[in-house]
Amino acid sequence: MDETLDKTVVIPPPKRTRSWLLISGLLFISFFVVGLLLVTLLNGGWPNHLLNPIGADIGMFRLIWPEQHWGAIEFLATKSVFVFAHQDPRSGLNLWNLHYDSITLSIYLVAALLGGWLISRTLQRGRHSAGLLRGLLGITLLVIAFTYMSAIEHCSGPTWVGFVGLYGLGFSGFDFYPYYQVVFALAGLGLLLWGLLKQRQA
Repeated sequence: MDETLDKTVVIPPPKRTRSWLLISGLLFISFFVVGLLLVTLLNGGWPNHLLNPIGADIGMFRLIWPEQHWGAIEFLATKSVFVFAHQDPRSGLNLWNLHYDSITLSIYLVAALLGGWLISRTLQRGRHSAGLLRGLLGITLLVIAFTYMSAIEHCSGPTWVGFVGLYGLGFSGFDFYPYYQVVFALAGLGLLLWGLLKQRQA
């Protein structure tokens, strides 16, 4: 008498996909770690406070939503999801803050996924690719272009890190226009796309 047994075949995900996601995850985390280290070294004091500004503005979002859906979404998108801060224990003032809003986090995620793909492809081929360096430089510029902070000496609200860095170097009399940040973003995007194209052609 023949017995029919139900067998479930489990197919593990391809090794390539696992390595790509692992590298992408490490890159995503590194954006925060490197940013915090640089801000700490340049401004002094380790982060000792974590803020959640978007949580405090949920009530305002609910008030705006029935009247203006798009305005409510825009309002929420520009609020920081979380903020790393160095708070002076004596005065209670935040001496510097590193802000992460939903747009910044989205850019970080896309940059990490594309960077992970570039690195995993290079590791699989076992040889260096010119596209890798271009792509990683592009990712660096893109991440910098969408990173914001504030320092009590220079600014009160979230400001692009490039501007804060120039303020710290004494360029306070210089006019800082948004297109400086746009140039960083476009240069980063261009280099990243160039690197991806080179990697596919390799």
